[in-house]
This record gives sequence, C-alpha cells and structure tokens, in this order.
Amino acid sequence: MTEEQLVVARKYIEHHTQKFGFSEPNVDFIQGYIEGLEEAGLKENSFDIIISNCVVNLSPDKPRVLREAFRALKATGLNLTLCFRTEESCTSAIFTAAPGSPRTSRLTKSCGVSV
Repeated sequence: MTEEQLVVARKYIEHHTQKFGFSEPNVDFIQGYIEGLEEAGLKENSFDIIISNCVVNLSPDKPRVLREAFRALKATGLNLTLCFRTEESCTSAIFTAAPGSPRTSRLTKSCGVSV
C-alpha cells in the first residue's frame, strides 16, 4: 500500500471500531513487502488468518511469500486465504490452506512448508 492508501485506511479505523462494537481497534495497517513480513514487524505465530487479495501474483518470489505467511500464522491459524492469478490461465484462483487439501499440500511442499 502506498502512504496515501494507508492514510485513507487509517482514517476509518475508529469508525469501524465503533460500528462493530469493539472497545478498541482490532486492525492495523502496516507498510512493507509481502515477501518480508518479518521485516515489516509481523511476528512469528501471531495471526489467526492472513488474507491477501490479488497481491501474491505481483510478487516475483511466491514461495517466499507463502513461507512468510505460514511463519506468521498461529499453529491454530488454519486459514490462509490467497487470491492470485494462476500461471496457466490468468483467471483468479482462491484456495484456503487447510490440512489435507491436495492443492495446499502441493503448493506448500513446493515452498518448503508442511501443513
């Protein structure tokens, strides 16, 4: 996200905190590279879910993106939802990383991740 996009996103944090009845915000927007979540300050084993909407396809190092995402996910964080363009057909493909999923197994094994 650009700094301008972050300004707009942050502008609505308080609105949505109140709208959904939270006593404090449950979201934060951090600027960084999807291949370097650790460098952006996202700690290991700290997220329940990671959602990336049409960003992974922009990365030149998709295996590193997945390794970083799995590093940041909690052990109980069974949902890793990614939306990206498939290499073969340029149509959107969505998958949820759940233990035992054949597609998840193939993709994560190719990235050196075991689920």
